[in-house]
Amino acid sequence: MGDKGDSNPALSADGRELWWQHEYADGGVKIFYSHRDDPKGPFTNRDVQTIAGVSSTAYGDPEISADGTELYFSMFQGSELKLFVTRRAPN
Repeated sequence: MGDKGDSNPALSADGRELWWQHEYADGGVKIFYSHRDDPKGPFTNRDVQTIAGVSSTAYGDPEISADGTELYFSMFQGSELKLFVTRRAPN
């Protein structure tokens, strides 16, 4: 049986970043990211995001802050679904 697919897209305020979750057939969920230089152009890549300190195979529901510096996501800890935030490393 194949993957369950993509869902829960979140577009950055400037329209250049797209974040979404992908659910695998085994129940694992990961957050993916794509970028485009022109907010009206196509997204050209699809990269799974590794979030520092997250070893879970099930994290998703991404939302990006208006200023693009924080990513909010949900993840199970035991049987509880919790909300987390990670901050973008400075350039």
